[in-house]
Amino acid sequence: MSMELHQTGVEANQQDAMNEADDLLVEKVWHDLDEQLPREQVGRVVAEIAHGYQNAKVKTFLPILIHREALEQLQRWLETRSLVDGRLPDNQQRHAVNHS
Repeated sequence: MSMELHQTGVEANQQDAMNEADDLLVEKVWHDLDEQLPREQVGRVVAEIAHGYQNAKVKTFLPILIHREALEQLQRWLETRSLVDGRLPDNQQRHAVNHS
């Protein structure tokens, strides 16, 4: 077998750290959305967005960018779904209740 087929210990550790970071990021987005969507759906969106950054040269701020994009995309989806169902999005309902 060639060396290309095997990950070194360092590469495996880096991959484990990235997977753990992805799990934490999915959890954060899910909680920021008040758990209104299935965690699996949040995970798919986070993974799709992260895939778009796979060739980024600077990765330091990627979790922040991915979090922001996922949150915005899923909030838009929730708002669209709420409007189709004929109700206000949850954040607007809270706002309306607080100001009544």
